[in-house]
Amino acid sequence: MTRRTMFQKGEVHNKPSGFWGMIKSVTTSAPGSENLTLIQQEVDALEELSRQLFLETADLYATKERIEYSKTFKGKYFNFLGYFFSIYCVWKIFMGTEGKLKTKQKLTPHNSPSMGSM
Repeated sequence: MTRRTMFQKGEVHNKPSGFWGMIKSVTTSAPGSENLTLIQQEVDALEELSRQLFLETADLYATKERIEYSKTFKGKYFNFLGYFFSIYCVWKIFMGTEGKLKTKQKLTPHNSPSMGSM
């Protein structure tokens, strides 16, 4: 092939010769290397999207299983127990707070018997 036809097809690359040509070839990037970094960034983004979609899908399946379980007798029973014990817990907190307040009222200085006997 002649040099002219090779140049038309894009097969001729002007390779620098000599010491400075070698230095230049090492320090400059290849013509397609910018394209490779863009492709790598796109691949990384698509892999992250794939991970996120997988996590969303797994979460949806878990939610579907919980909904199906809540429709069974055992699920309804545990749901009732959850409501019962949450009301019981609030009741205990209320009674404990009330008991502490009543104890403080008994120990105030104007109701204390030791202060009146002096």
